[in-house]
Amino acid sequence: MTRTLAGRWETGENVARAMAEIVTYDLPEDYYRTFAAKVRAVTAEAVNGTTQRLIAPDHLVLVVVGDRTRIEPGIRELGLGEPRLIDGNGRPLGERAGMP
Repeated sequence: MTRTLAGRWETGENVARAMAEIVTYDLPEDYYRTFAAKVRAVTAEAVNGTTQRLIAPDHLVLVVVGDRTRIEPGIRELGLGEPRLIDGNGRPLGERAGMP
């Protein structure tokens, strides 16, 4: 996250975009000057604590896209529950437009 910061200001357009982010998200004026140090100060314990507080595994939805014949057996082996198969429009397989 910090190694790409220098490239954020290579063009006038990039500088304008960074300034717009500061305004849009009401960030402090020194946001980019202090960003790298703040990122480096984050500990694994802090990330894990936040993750445990905010992510509820029982409410996660996993979306897997691929060749069903190749990936379905491995997905079933994970024991995450019965896969729900949907088409590209989010409808359960077998349903068509206007038909239940």
